[in-house]
Amino acid sequence: RDHKLRAALIGSSFWSVYAADLKELAISIIAMPKKEGDFPVYMDELVACHKGGIDVYFAGETGTQIRATASLAVRHGMDQNWARFAISSGHTKLFPECEGKVGFKEGESADFLVWSDDPLNLSSTILARVRNGKVVVSEENQ
Repeated sequence: RDHKLRAALIGSSFWSVYAADLKELAISIIAMPKKEGDFPVYMDELVACHKGGIDVYFAGETGTQIRATASLAVRHGMDQNWARFAISSGHTKLFPECEGKVGFKEGESADFLVWSDDPLNLSSTILARVRNGKVVVSEENQ
């Protein structure tokens, strides 16, 4: 069977000088949390690449780190809808083999979070966690 090489740059910096090459090669960027002092340049680089047509995703050790990095990218000019996509179902674009294995389909169980507000708003909280179609954690039993 045919295999297509996929690649992503993870946690690096100063990508914008390579933006045209990254786009041509369809290489995505996976942004990792950085030290506070790195944020202005780091975020400007991420946003420049995103605006240049490069897919930017977010990773970290915790959900809060991922949301914070995405939220800062939005504050620096990244499209809010893309950032929300990148922290939620965006992995299906990065990993096409997941396509059709995630999402909501009638009659099937689902795993998802219910937020009090936009997940990019760092003051929002999880109201409920649903796993295999059943509420496992809700605001009442947290």
